[in-house]
Amino acid sequence: LKIEIEGVGGDGDDFTLLTAQEYQPLGYTPPGSTQLILTDDGGFLATGVQKIRFTQNFNDEAIAGQGGSTVYRELDVFGVQTTIPDPSSLVLFGGGFGLLLAARRRARG
Repeated sequence: LKIEIEGVGGDGDDFTLLTAQEYQPLGYTPPGSTQLILTDDGGFLATGVQKIRFTQNFNDEAIAGQGGSTVYRELDVFGVQTTIPDPSSLVLFGGGFGLLLAARRRARG
């Protein structure tokens, strides 16, 4: 399993590898399973993330009839959303703030 991330402002295909884990379950019934937990004691694994891409390796020892497939039972990604203002919003905000300062200056003068 490869987990890749793309930073804010990426072009849609500018991913960086966060981690790669190899897991090949034994071909028996019932199928085996595994749990992968990625954490960082110092805080976030990554910041400024726009996209996350998961790529599963081919299962060499697939359960009969499954054709090398993998089944995800649960996939959780935790993070804190950060709103990044659009540049045009910043221009509008700055212009509005400038008008307020000018109006205040006129009221005093």
